Amino acid sequence: MGNTLAQKQTKNINRGLRLLLVLFIALSLNLIYLSAAIQYGATDKSSFDKSFKALDSRAKVGLNEADFNAVEKQLIDYVGLKTETFSVPVTIDGKKIDFFNDKERAHMVDVRSLFVLNDRVLKGALVLILTLYLLGRYALKQRQVLIDGLAISGAFMMVFVLVIGILASQDFTAVFTKFHELFFTNDLWLLDPATDRMIVLLEEQFFLDMAVHIGLYTALLAMFGTVVGLLGKKSNWRTLKRRSPQ
Repeated sequence: MGNTLAQKQTKNINRGLRLLLVLFIALSLNLIYLSAAIQYGATDKSSFDKSFKALDSRAKVGLNEADFNAVEKQLIDYVGLKTETFSVPVTIDGKKIDFFNDKERAHMVDVRSLFVLNDRVLKGALVLILTLYLLGRYALKQRQVLIDGLAISGAFMMVFVLVIGILASQDFTAVFTKFHELFFTNDLWLLDPATDRMIVLLEEQFFLDMAVHIGLYTALLAMFGTVVGLLGKKSNWRTLKRRSPQ
C-alpha cells in the first residue's frame, strides 16, 4: 500500500512538472512569435516602401530619390542591428547636411536599445525552449512536451493580438503614446515637425501600418505553430492507436 501511494504521488508530481514544462514552452513560443514578428516587421523594406509611397513621404521631406533611399536604408539597418552609426548626409535646398539632428540621433539610440533587447529575448526564448524540451524528454521521459506546447501556444498569442488590435483600432494615438511612456524614460520621442525631419518622414500613419504588419506576422506565426502542434498530436495519437492491442 505504501509503495502504491508513493507511486501515485510520484505520478502526480511528474504530471504537474509536465504541465509546467508545457506552459513554459508555450510562453517561450509566444515570445518567439512576437519578437520575430517585431524584428521582421520593423525591417521589412517592402513595407517601408509601400507606406512611404502611400504617404508621399519623399516629397514631404524634400529629398531626391538617392538621398531618400539612403535615409530609408539607414533606418532599416540601424534598427536591424546591422550598424551602430546613425547619420546620413543629404542635400536639401542645395545644402549638404545630415538628415538627422542631435535630438533624433539621441532618441534613436534609445530605440535601438529596444531592438537589442528584442533580439536577446528572441535568442533567449530559443535557448529556453531547447532546454525545457531536453529536460522533459530525458529527465521526465516526456517526449511530447514540445508538441503540446506548440498546440496551445497560438491561443494565448491570438488573444493578445486581438486585444491590442481592438485597442489600437479605437485610438491608435493613445496606444502609441502609452507605448512611448512605458518604454522611454525621457521626452526625446516628442519631436517637432517644424524642426525634426524624422517625425515628418515617420508620421503616425507609418507606425500604424507597421503595427498592423507586426500584428499580422505575429498571428501567422502563432497559427503556424498551433497547426504544427495539432498535427503532431494527431500523428502521435494515430501511432499509439496502431500500437495498441486490438
